[in-house]
Amino acid sequence: MNKVFIIGLDGAPYKEFKEWIKKGELPFLSRLSKEGAFGKLRSIIPAYSMLAWPVIFTGKNPAKIGPFLYKGEKRGFDPDYFSSAQFINFTDIKTWSLWEWASEFGRRVGALNIPMSYPPTEVNGFEITGFLTPKNAENFTYPPELKGELEGYRIDIALSSGMGFGDRTLNKEALHKDLLNLLEERTEWTIKLLCKYDPEIFMMNFKEMDNFMHYFWDKKDLLLDYFKRADRSAERIYEELKPNHILFISDHGFTDAPIKYFHINQYLEDKGFLKRAENVKGRFSNFIYKTGIETVKRFGFLKNLFTDRFKLKIVRESIKEKINWDKTRAYANWYAGIYLNPEYYPNEESKKEGAEEVKGLLIDAKDPENGKAIFLDAKTKWDLYKGEYFDEMPDVVYTTTKDYKLNTNLPGKLIDKRIDRPDLVGHHVSALDGIILIRGDRVKKGIELGDSSIKDVFPTACALGDIPIPKDVDGRILKEALIEGSYKEEYKDLPYSQKEAHYLSEDEDKSIKEHLKGLGYI
Repeated sequence: MNKVFIIGLDGAPYKEFKEWIKKGELPFLSRLSKEGAFGKLRSIIPAYSMLAWPVIFTGKNPAKIGPFLYKGEKRGFDPDYFSSAQFINFTDIKTWSLWEWASEFGRRVGALNIPMSYPPTEVNGFEITGFLTPKNAENFTYPPELKGELEGYRIDIALSSGMGFGDRTLNKEALHKDLLNLLEERTEWTIKLLCKYDPEIFMMNFKEMDNFMHYFWDKKDLLLDYFKRADRSAERIYEELKPNHILFISDHGFTDAPIKYFHINQYLEDKGFLKRAENVKGRFSNFIYKTGIETVKRFGFLKNLFTDRFKLKIVRESIKEKINWDKTRAYANWYAGIYLNPEYYPNEESKKEGAEEVKGLLIDAKDPENGKAIFLDAKTKWDLYKGEYFDEMPDVVYTTTKDYKLNTNLPGKLIDKRIDRPDLVGHHVSALDGIILIRGDRVKKGIELGDSSIKDVFPTACALGDIPIPKDVDGRILKEALIEGSYKEEYKDLPYSQKEAHYLSEDEDKSIKEHLKGLGYI
């Protein structure tokens, strides 16, 4: 039996891990790096977990996977797109996941705590869903009866329960303790489930590592201690199950949290692409936002007097009231990128030209206060995407340099001091460099990987697990890490039966947004 395990060290940053491994600070992973291959794993733009993990577990670019981040009746350039849409879930992944694909070839599989895997699907093995599973979800396991065996199991931390939110008083001592406990809990459950189901292809993720870095990135002693514990957890899993091949990966890296807002729609207005609404409702909405921000700057405690729903409405959802949509050529959605108005760009050629123009403007954007570049990178969808869902992709996507957080409001100025969530000291949208470490019977020793993408995890795992690779995969086998002649490179085309779309209930959708708010995503 040829066992392949993939373990996600969510958000593990390449620069820090390379140094720790070199110095032997992480004894187990340091040893495996000498016995196998270690290197940089490049993430997607932008480096959101909700985008990166589907790319990892399908091996494909987003245009072959399904809707981009959100789903709903309103799409693309539409004033109601952000406020009316739900985040996608696993039923919106319109292609093979690794655990579904391996099941088709008779392999026993396991999937544990993988982001975007809710709701679960029928597989030849077991599954427990991960990040963005609604609180108190009834159906988060396969087989369904597995749920009854998981007393005390936790998918994620719950900041709203005893921790406090970041705009109020966050009990970091309690949070630190809880994240340490969750790491240990995840390890125990992983070993228990692996011993019970004995999968041949297994993928799991330590999502709590990402959470830890969001809140403790500035405490390098605590950070190293946490990853030393993770190193011991990884060794326990490995030594208990002895897989033939093991891959440690991260979906992105980490860096310092931004210190400034960059008002991207203000920039588009300044460049003539966006027109603000001049009606009473639009002017009033802008006035409320600007007044609120200036008041909070002077009297920070006042932000705690307003409900989170009110703040979300004023800061995010009210953008539709601030824009003259008929006279706007392009606008930036909060997460999903920039969309062009089809009235101004009626065909493919004009859209491509418009997207290139906007892309150039973003690359050239500078902070007027210090001349620093705002954007680390910007791409059009023609640069990055190809597939059935190409039309659903934003026309331009981007990632900022580490000092800047995008804000879609129209305050009349490009740059402002960031005042939200001072508790969030770590950030990853600008940190594209994660890690990959491969060790196994077919892996060369002491190899440094230089050019790897998160798309490469799926086909490499298939090659190591003696499974054919989907013909339409975008990733590649990391051949430079593998012993020549030790594996087969075989491709197959199997039709995929798309899952019936699952929409969250109002309460489930609310719980997801509350959780994301607590973690600083919205």
